[in-house]
Amino acid sequence: MAKSEIKTLRYHKASLVIQVDGRLHATSPSTPTGQEYMLAHTPSPTALEARRLNGEPIVPLDQLAVAVAIEIPEEEPVQQTSVFRRDGDGRPFLHSNFIKGHLRDAAENVGRMVGFWGLKGFVTSTLWISPYQTMLAGPVTVEQWPTHFDLYRKGRVSGFRRSEYVESPRLELDLVLLADSRWNSELLTAVLFQGSMMGMGGGRRLEGGKYTFALGDFEHITPVVAQGLLVAGAIRTG
Repeated sequence: MAKSEIKTLRYHKASLVIQVDGRLHATSPSTPTGQEYMLAHTPSPTALEARRLNGEPIVPLDQLAVAVAIEIPEEEPVQQTSVFRRDGDGRPFLHSNFIKGHLRDAAENVGRMVGFWGLKGFVTSTLWISPYQTMLAGPVTVEQWPTHFDLYRKGRVSGFRRSEYVESPRLELDLVLLADSRWNSELLTAVLFQGSMMGMGGGRRLEGGKYTFALGDFEHITPVVAQGLLVAGAIRTG
């Protein structure tokens, strides 16, 4: 019996330019206490689904940062603010996970419409962002606005949300995709269109984070090149 032929592993690379229209808000809590709270209240997908099926009201992640300000100990003197991550020199940047998480959310919303069940998981396992740090140019400002949300076991809660933001950043990225036959420019464009209308970042309830984008052609690359893009740590200015 002839051995099965193993196909060559291939990847695609596609350039992506995102031009945010207006304010892009941060999402990371500013204190270790707030970060620990978010980690503790971010269950695995399996646990989250089990809790949802049991009828438990689930608080979305973009509301957890607000809940931090209520759940942290009273002696915490610093008002909770969502901030951008900083490099060793204190410069603000977007981590690749920030952008990939946004694309996963967009895929979850658009998958059924385009006839691709499990699109969110597909994006998770077959798409990566390079570089892993995109520096944010321009001044960083803090904005505060009232917010209302449902907190588990506390009911309806009102408060204020504070967040850093940058004005109209331009993000230049490379998308690295596993060369799965299901990936094509039409599918990727659908995800990006959905994301552009949803908006990214912590100010989506204020209609912030919306953007236009320019997606380049798919370029075939070898695994070595793909690996190099992801581990090189190249930094681009937004």
